Amino acid sequence: MAAALHAAPSCTISSTAVNFGNYNPLNVASVTGTGTLSFQCQPGITGGGISYTISLSSGSGTYVQRTLTSGGNVLNYNLYTDSTLTTVWGDGSSGSTTVSTTVSRPRARAGVTNTVYGNIPAQQDVIPGSYTDTITVTVTF
Repeated sequence: MAAALHAAPSCTISSTAVNFGNYNPLNVASVTGTGTLSFQCQPGITGGGISYTISLSSGSGTYVQRTLTSGGNVLNYNLYTDSTLTTVWGDGSSGSTTVSTTVSRPRARAGVTNTVYGNIPAQQDVIPGSYTDTITVTVTF
């Protein structure tokens, strides 16, 4: 009699919010901020590791221009895969892209941290308030 079992790897994802700080509509420079998405797996991954793809939703806007809202007020922004703010991080539609990587075979808990770059264009006519958006993170592996 033979017995077999396949144990699936145990992986977790965690995030930190993109914090832009304070926005001054009179400032001629855009406001940037960063956040992180961390993907970690327990030891025991076999083969070449675990490949995964991270996609981000458009939140309350579109991939062309996401929006932070405060009541009925809107502040435009976007999220990027790179510090030069050229590649919009999304789901692969509307000119956006996803991020794919691999966690190699760890001997101890190992992981990969991806930086999310945010940008709010300068000189938007907004009233004071707390502006927020909710982005859904989808990890496919």
